[in-house]
Amino acid sequence: MRLDVPIQSVQADIVGGVTLSGVVTGECTGRLVIDLMPPPSGPPPEPGSQPDDGEEPVGGPLTRLELDTVGAFSMKVPEGATGALAALCDADGDGVIGRDDLASEAVELDALAASVADLALALAPASDPGTTRGGEGKPDSPGPDGGQAPADGKPAAPEGQHPEGGKPPGTPPG
Repeated sequence: MRLDVPIQSVQADIVGGVTLSGVVTGECTGRLVIDLMPPPSGPPPEPGSQPDDGEEPVGGPLTRLELDTVGAFSMKVPEGATGALAALCDADGDGVIGRDDLASEAVELDALAASVADLALALAPASDPGTTRGGEGKPDSPGPDGGQAPADGKPAAPEGQHPEGGKPPGTPPG
């Protein structure tokens, strides 16, 4: 996720609205933001797909709060807002939240009509949407147990069993 996308409602411009408050925990040595992202408006992108060069980024946050450090936060959001709230730390300073950065689990918020307090956003290593059970997004990368994932991307048959119909390879049909 890129941090240079347009923000739909700047904090200073929100009149009325509701307040979200809580605490961000963990450590962040880079740029720290809390974003309220709108719900997806269409089908998810294909795995590994990215916008073409020169294409305008889409899907910016409803609003964003910039923080100097982890700890207590309070931010305004438009009344009736629906979306996912998350803390993001750009630890490597590249402007993109990726595998070298930190993010909290998203807190889903629906049609906010009143302020919400005591939100807890714990920073942890950001997940990389391109990874598979092979570790690096490649079928031949080591799997979680250190073994190799099959080149065809299909899971291997359990030990003692044979894939594709239960017969050992080379067994004549019938």
